[in-house]
Amino acid sequence: MINYELVEYLHRSENGAIVLKVKDKDRGKFFTLKLVGPLNDNLKNTIFKREINALRILNRYDDIVKIYDFRTHMKFNNIRDLGGILLEFVEGETLEQVDLSELSDLKKQDLCLKILRAIANAHNNSIIHRDIKPDNIMYLNGKVKIIDFGSSKIKSIVEKETTVPMFSHTYSAPEVVAGGETTEASDIYSLGAVFFKILLGMEPLSNAKMADIIQTSILNSEIKELLLHMIQIETINRLSDITKAIEVFDDRIGQLNVNAHKFCFCIDSFKLQDLKRQYIVEEIVTMSQFITSFLPKDFEELYGMYDAIGDIYKFVGNQLYMECFLDSNKELFNISKIYELPVDRKIRMQKLFCKLEGRNEFVDSRTINISRNNNRQLKTILYNYSNTSKSLRNKSILFNKLFGDWKQSLFDSIDSTKNKNGKIIYKDHYINSNTISLTLIEYKNNSIDNIDTNMRYIFENEEQGKIRTYAIGTFEDIIFIKNEIKINIKLDSNAKRAKIQQFLNEKRVIHEDYNYKIMSFRRQITAISALQNDECSASNLKDIILDLEVPTTTSHITSMNHYSKELNDSQKHAVNKALFSDSISLIQGPPGTGKTKVINEIINQIVLKPENFSEIPKILVVSQSHTAVDNILEGLTLEGRDDFHVVRIGDKKNISKEIAEKYTIEAIRVNLFSSVKENSTKFISEKLKIYGIGQEFKTQENDYETSKWLQIKEIQEEWIKRCGDYESFDYQLINCASIIAGTCVGYLSNEFVRDMYFDYVIVDEAAKATTPELLVSIIKAKKIILVGDQKQLPPFADISLSNLSEELTKNPEYRLFDILFEILPDTHKQILTTQYRMIRNIGDLISNTFYDGTITTGIDDEKRRHNITFYGEYSIVWYNTSKLKDRLENKPKGGSFINITENKIIKIILGRMNALENAHDLDIGIITGYGAQKDLIRKSVNNCSYSNIGKIDINTLDAFQGRENDIIIYSTVRTSKSIGFQKEKERINVAFSRAKKLLIVCGDIDFFYAWDKGDNKYIEIIDYIRGNPNSCKIVDLGEGDLSE
Repeated sequence: MINYELVEYLHRSENGAIVLKVKDKDRGKFFTLKLVGPLNDNLKNTIFKREINALRILNRYDDIVKIYDFRTHMKFNNIRDLGGILLEFVEGETLEQVDLSELSDLKKQDLCLKILRAIANAHNNSIIHRDIKPDNIMYLNGKVKIIDFGSSKIKSIVEKETTVPMFSHTYSAPEVVAGGETTEASDIYSLGAVFFKILLGMEPLSNAKMADIIQTSILNSEIKELLLHMIQIETINRLSDITKAIEVFDDRIGQLNVNAHKFCFCIDSFKLQDLKRQYIVEEIVTMSQFITSFLPKDFEELYGMYDAIGDIYKFVGNQLYMECFLDSNKELFNISKIYELPVDRKIRMQKLFCKLEGRNEFVDSRTINISRNNNRQLKTILYNYSNTSKSLRNKSILFNKLFGDWKQSLFDSIDSTKNKNGKIIYKDHYINSNTISLTLIEYKNNSIDNIDTNMRYIFENEEQGKIRTYAIGTFEDIIFIKNEIKINIKLDSNAKRAKIQQFLNEKRVIHEDYNYKIMSFRRQITAISALQNDECSASNLKDIILDLEVPTTTSHITSMNHYSKELNDSQKHAVNKALFSDSISLIQGPPGTGKTKVINEIINQIVLKPENFSEIPKILVVSQSHTAVDNILEGLTLEGRDDFHVVRIGDKKNISKEIAEKYTIEAIRVNLFSSVKENSTKFISEKLKIYGIGQEFKTQENDYETSKWLQIKEIQEEWIKRCGDYESFDYQLINCASIIAGTCVGYLSNEFVRDMYFDYVIVDEAAKATTPELLVSIIKAKKIILVGDQKQLPPFADISLSNLSEELTKNPEYRLFDILFEILPDTHKQILTTQYRMIRNIGDLISNTFYDGTITTGIDDEKRRHNITFYGEYSIVWYNTSKLKDRLENKPKGGSFINITENKIIKIILGRMNALENAHDLDIGIITGYGAQKDLIRKSVNNCSYSNIGKIDINTLDAFQGRENDIIIYSTVRTSKSIGFQKEKERINVAFSRAKKLLIVCGDIDFFYAWDKGDNKYIEIIDYIRGNPNSCKIVDLGEGDLSE
């Protein structure tokens, strides 16, 4: 079913394309639908593919029509097999329809400049339009849009139809008409012909006739010379760089602006006397000289600002600053103050003020007749600029409120890392060949027994207000001589020896190299700055985050067919919203709701379109954890796309074995060259057999064919030998990849990825990433899809590095996922509402306690029975220690909390389970929030024999997000004063929702139910357990129940 209704038939283009105005049925927004075909016509199929590929590359430019979707196999008016391209609907007229005679010279040249800049955007992306003409340039209110890229050429794509003649005789370059090679210079010729029409009001003629008319015209000499250069017949004589044309028009428009506007200021003789007393103006200068020479010269470059509070107009020149009030009756700016500014203040004000183009006239206050001027326009310019500046200042305040503290926390983390870093203090040094030997005074913040053999060292030096580091070398060894300790450092081959010698002589402190430790913080700071400066691929991302702009959506031309047939309604809605969003979307995935399945469907929708065009979208897939990234890659099902490549970035030890052997750069290199080597060796071997060449065979001089193949064999062997240098192939591997996968910040560890931009970024576990960590990846993509759950574990902050970062991670007002969930409209966010992990009873507990009852269970309870006979039908069991005397927790000195009684309970439970006949089928996870309790339980389990149990995982709560077990045993530990971190509901949600079949809790019910110093979710949990006695059980333990 098509998602748009026809509003108006616009026109049929020269190549037969049908152009329609359509309306989104759901949102009422207008678009253009361009139908090309039938696509079984090779030429029209080529036109269709060219336009799509070109517009997808250029989609971020406002002066080029935007593409939103495309489809094949469409039907219109009984014409089948049409290709449909959904485009931005551009208001206005084509230049062919515009009465250019009504435009002033300034507006005509401004129009030429805007067209040049639009085509420059295409050329900068290696796209040649090849059909520039007035019909393909839309114009409205001084703005232009370039349309119709069906004839375009992408230089990086080779296609057999490229030479098919598609041109407009009047505007196309001679080589295009002749069917020759087209380059950027071909577009420049067409632009010259278009400008001939705009500036001279005539249709383009032959080259010679146009040249004659241009030379005899009244156009500015620089414009004449440019046009003549643009319309040269031979490309070797034609202008080849479009930026030169932009510079000429830019300069000319500046001149026209100056001549077109005159601003008038009135000053009295007292101001002249004041400036003379300040020795700014010489004593001999007369009032006439002052207003006709001195002031116009100083204010030749004029910057202005309107101050609404004082109703004052402020202006800055080369040296002087003046304040004026406007006499509305006379339309005259009266100068009330004028004085010299310090250089730094002048520069600062020029940056803040609006630069004004025009001639400045100063008149004596005693003058009665004031000449005509443009002061009214100047008032409007400054008033509008003031409102814009105020808006920008407000935006800056909002930005700094949200991101300023994050930036400071990152700087704090850098400083803390440096301060805690190891430092060598030495009393003397000796350089022997490539080794520095240091006599140690002190090794701060580290022990010489703990020095890593790969430890690197650096010097710091302040240069131009910044700390620069100089690499020294790598730790070599430690020598003990009498009462002295010598540390030897092996110098790097490229070390700056003169600098190092200087710093050693100055006894500068030697630092352990900390650069790799702080690289992540620096990347996050860079990401914040990029967002602040609007250096993002996604449209208006900063304004969306600051809730200053509502993001938009665009429906696909036809209804989406989902590849997975197992998606539920909420999952389908999530996929649709993610793909329909023009910039950013969010998916909240509560425990067990299948967010990984949704992510895989989104990836399939992006890459498995039946329309297989040359430009496959680039996707960045990241997460806070390596495990989550690998889970996504393991679930990819991309059959039928041999041209689709995945590269996994990261340290091999952090990546699952299956993924490491398939997608890491190292694995791809080995697999690629092993295959090439095997095939080439086999081919040459077969050839040599054909020619009867053995190992002892000596080539006869007259045997030309045999000699040739022996030479080929030598070349092949040398090539295989050189292929051992795998590094040279990394760039191509990365550049050809359709999916780059890694952690939120770690994906940048590959140098070839750092400058890449993506069509999509998908962030899994996005709620676990800090705001700056998220920014590192999302600023790199046109479309952003965040998947996570703000009601599970929050981001982690290292309090030892920054107290501020911990405060920010705990505050939802500073967590980007939480912020977006609150501000994004429903069209851009979706909650997955059916869970498939837990038996219904556990699922209902999680749903009611943490998700307001919105999560339903989609799996049959029979598939989630635990089959542990002594628990019967119960799937939630709480062992209550409230009546036990020894229930209290302990806190060993310098450690975290432990609870010996709960450890005993867990041992008893495991002992009973170990005795079951089906014990080998049991999958058990034991969770606690405290490291000391985890260690205690692990020690107990290791000392006991539970060998019949199939699997026992024991870990802290933070390590369990993203995991699941059939049975979860949770130790609450705390029994007095405070419930500790368990007042954080997100952590309890994670702990309890790991259980698929059976949830067992050990703890003091009375204590947890009575604690009322915060949002205590245990009250709701205990109420649920008590309210569902058929499926939940509380075991009240007595003193005699803990005998093992």
